[in-house]
Amino acid sequence: MINPIVKKTIIEKKQLDQNNYFQSYLKEARGLNLLSEAEIQHMQVQMAELLARQIERYTRFESSSVKIEVAEGIIRSILYGIDSYLINLCDTDECLKILKGTALSQIYQKGLQIIKLQVKEAEIWLKKVQDNHLEIDNYAYKDTLDALPDFFIYYDTEFFAHHTPASIDYPLYLDKMDTVGVNYMSSYLQKLFYENDFCNLFPKDSIKCLLENHHEQHEELLINIFQLVLINALGSVIIQRSAQRLDLNALDCEQIYVLLADKDETYLKTIVREASDQLIKELNTTGFLENYIKMGSQEIAVRLKNALENNQMGALFIIGHEGKTIEMIYFEDGEKMDDALFIKLSEEIRSCRELSDKLMLLKSEIYTLEDMLDILEADCFFGEEYEGLFKVLDKTEIAMLLKSLNIKDHDDFNKGMGYLNWEKEWQKRLYDYLEQGNTVYLDHILAIIEKIKLQ
Repeated sequence: MINPIVKKTIIEKKQLDQNNYFQSYLKEARGLNLLSEAEIQHMQVQMAELLARQIERYTRFESSSVKIEVAEGIIRSILYGIDSYLINLCDTDECLKILKGTALSQIYQKGLQIIKLQVKEAEIWLKKVQDNHLEIDNYAYKDTLDALPDFFIYYDTEFFAHHTPASIDYPLYLDKMDTVGVNYMSSYLQKLFYENDFCNLFPKDSIKCLLENHHEQHEELLINIFQLVLINALGSVIIQRSAQRLDLNALDCEQIYVLLADKDETYLKTIVREASDQLIKELNTTGFLENYIKMGSQEIAVRLKNALENNQMGALFIIGHEGKTIEMIYFEDGEKMDDALFIKLSEEIRSCRELSDKLMLLKSEIYTLEDMLDILEADCFFGEEYEGLFKVLDKTEIAMLLKSLNIKDHDDFNKGMGYLNWEKEWQKRLYDYLEQGNTVYLDHILAIIEKIKLQ
């Protein structure tokens, strides 16, 4: 196999200041004698001429002078335009060729055209953000959504291209604050779109509950919703639940602590990485969002280590108001599904190729314990699919399934395979799922069973 030839350049792009590209390139090129003093001086003259021309255009040819701060702004705008063109060249060798053979005024004009195209692309991202925005009560989020269109009204591509004329209060999870102008706006809108896209994969009520548990005045806080959702979703995956379960309580956090308290930093990073991979697989995310989740998870691994060291799991995860004390649960089953509808539903579930599609049908169509038991006994799920099913059921639903098998307490459960005549695969799979899981989770399930009273 012939290895591809990688072109070597004298100046690597990564060495250059991406937000001051032209000037940092000149500095490097000068130090390496790629540009002569005469060429550098000629560029300085061209810059002065370009500034004079832009000042005249700014004043509509009524004056050749402006206030110092205005002149400085116009210079930065010119450099922003030149950067926009040069940074998009294939490599720095091409950059050198262009600078030696092309007038700065022409480079600037080409950069200006790129900026205008970037504005059009950013407008597309704005429309996407407006279409997939979250229905949440947070002032910073709502105010920012309202203010984003201002950028496209007031953005001056020619004289102040480095400005970002919009009031952006809502913080992104991974925000690159060192960019300006349309570069920043494009990046902000793209990331906000994908953060929204991620959060929209979760039930609205779950996110609302998450925010309420975070702080009673969550509407007034400068918080990032994506971050809060991701942290609790990863917590659920770590304790072998569905990523879409955001409702962590004190027992769940205790379970995480027991699992990880004595682990070193390398192990924790591996656990969080594996949890993020599982989350990505379950939610079927790809491309930009997949990479964004992975980058965000790296930061969460560091915070998890600190939370474990200080035994402050509530400093990382949002813990619900549910505590260790479980009130009496009075249960009355609903009306059983019509036979014809049940047969149709069970056939639809069996025909699904993806587990996620089966679970979506089950969660949207099954509302009674009797129908749930019937589905489990109708051979709609197979093999490892049962683990995925049990992960999306909440603790009370799991408790009801166990109670249907006449398991009432620890003694019954500990008798295991010898206690019941396991006739169906789902029964054995449920027992294995709970037996092989964390003991704190099982304790909570059995505690719920003891509190359930059938009506």
